[in-house]
Amino acid sequence: MQLNIPLFDKIKAMIVEGIVRGNDDDYREFVENKKTETNNGNVFCRMDYINTKLIEHLPVDDFAIEKVKRGRFEHIQIYEKQSGNLYVVMAETRFQAVRDSVSLESLHYIEAYAIDNGHLSKSVSWDERPGQLGYDLEMPENHQVNAKYLDLVELSRKMIGDKKINMCTIITFSLDRNQKVKEVFARVPDIDLERPFLCEEDWSKWIVVDYSSFFDQEAESAPSDSDEIPLEFNQSVKDMLNNNEQLGFKQQDEKEEDN
Repeated sequence: MQLNIPLFDKIKAMIVEGIVRGNDDDYREFVENKKTETNNGNVFCRMDYINTKLIEHLPVDDFAIEKVKRGRFEHIQIYEKQSGNLYVVMAETRFQAVRDSVSLESLHYIEAYAIDNGHLSKSVSWDERPGQLGYDLEMPENHQVNAKYLDLVELSRKMIGDKKINMCTIITFSLDRNQKVKEVFARVPDIDLERPFLCEEDWSKWIVVDYSSFFDQEAESAPSDSDEIPLEFNQSVKDMLNNNEQLGFKQQDEKEEDN
């Protein structure tokens, strides 16, 4: 059975819209209104505006959104009440950096969330899967691996509490050179982040480009019906018209001489 992310398209579109509006509108306005001599932005403020927009945007009847503090940084958990699925949003660059730095010494919260996908994984044998609770497992003989998994399970419990998690999905966004959202992906990570994703969906088609400022600018510069619009020709056309005009004068002169 192929794994998929069980959200209605309208909810996926709402999540994408929240990310786009939080970044492209709210964070952009924050940077533009800063009263500083330079504007380097603030990557953590970017996530603050995105998280705030998602909290405001998603229906409270369907989702429970909680703020979670890990060290001095906060992120949000988007928990779908009916299905028990959990969604976490972060920048694509940060997500890939975490995947690239996975080691026995690392203990990132994304790794802890991935623990709850253990029952979905096909990349390890059943007796090695952490599952949802993880405390009664026969882990590999490598004590370092065993210790890390237990630490991740403990971290997962601290962050998730008593919620039953069916599946955890990481939603990431990428920016273009103008710092606007260009791609959004949703991925279900394996319990080992370095392994291929259990599921991956491209949600970029729900990015709606805001043309309002473009049309406003065009409307201001467009001539009104009463304005006279001059016609401008290129030089070759001007030369041709000029030659025809001169030829017309010459023919007119010759006609007058004959009379």
